[in-house]
Amino acid sequence: MASPQILVIDDDSDFREYLRIILESHGYRVRCAGNAREGAAAVESERPDLIILDAMMSYAFQGLSLVQQIRQDARLDAVPLLLVSAVLREPAHALLADVPANAIDAFLSKPIEPAIVLENVERLLRQRLHAFGRVQPVS
Repeated sequence: MASPQILVIDDDSDFREYLRIILESHGYRVRCAGNAREGAAAVESERPDLIILDAMMSYAFQGLSLVQQIRQDARLDAVPLLLVSAVLREPAHALLADVPANAIDAFLSKPIEPAIVLENVERLLRQRLHAFGRVQPVS
């Protein structure tokens, strides 16, 4: 079985590259998108096994709008979503008030240590494997 595919959606090219290097070095396939429009197209065409999404990109709520768009699509309901932010420090922040609590599977504040990224990615993929039996975690 192919290794899990992770979609990284972030307007910071350095952060996208940082995550790509970390994830690919641990056997994951990685696709990157630099904004919500590219991310939405990649989600639709690629059907990733996990999405890492910046909460705030070109405009303040771009990432959060994409969270809602993804979760409104029943075909994407099982895709784990890891929300990251350099601005928000906790998932309960007031800016997330319009996002349903179960829409985000994990939240991390930037900067993020590689071990923390990997720990969360592996945990989310394991949870998906157990819940849906479709994704094999990378050893």
